[in-house]
Amino acid sequence: MGLFWVFAEMVILIFIRQGIAFVEGKQKKFLGLIILFSLIFILLFLTSFWGEGFISGYLDFSRKINLYFYQYALWNLFCTLWVVLEGSIMFYSLHAYIILEKSIRPGRMPSEPFGTMNPWTRYGVPLLVVSAAAFYLFYEYRIFSIMDRFGLEKSNLKNIYLFYIKICGLFWFLIEGAVALIGLKAYHLLKKSSP
Repeated sequence: MGLFWVFAEMVILIFIRQGIAFVEGKQKKFLGLIILFSLIFILLFLTSFWGEGFISGYLDFSRKINLYFYQYALWNLFCTLWVVLEGSIMFYSLHAYIILEKSIRPGRMPSEPFGTMNPWTRYGVPLLVVSAAAFYLFYEYRIFSIMDRFGLEKSNLKNIYLFYIKICGLFWFLIEGAVALIGLKAYHLLKKSSP
């Protein structure tokens, strides 16, 4: 289910970017993005089903705590990726709304460009990706370092990882709320502008 969710989010992101390019009148090819998403999905698939065999060469899975660490870290990777994909969709939805609002605003000069990438989208998406990846790596590194030092039990590890999932869940709800608000604003804008 986690893989299916990642796949669905990737498809939505590709389509929203294609829609924006179409409205802007740009002939963009998204082959690079499709290849990148395909590679990420294949790596996630391989990691989900055969990762334990590969990682067991680096972590001693006879110590059960190491196996739990790997399984929880993999689940947190999925949670982080969902937040990144949803956040990217939010930024591109905002960009689409800005294009829509400028295109139907009365008094706009026909020569005025309305497809210019806004700063929220231009810098928001890369900043979201980098900060989420950095937070994930920092969190996992800190857990791994205290795991050996303090000899954590499975219940301790589970509580630490549940906290991470709660953090991701909070961001996910905020992002989904923002996307819903953008959708409502777009709906009211279209309703107001229709004859």
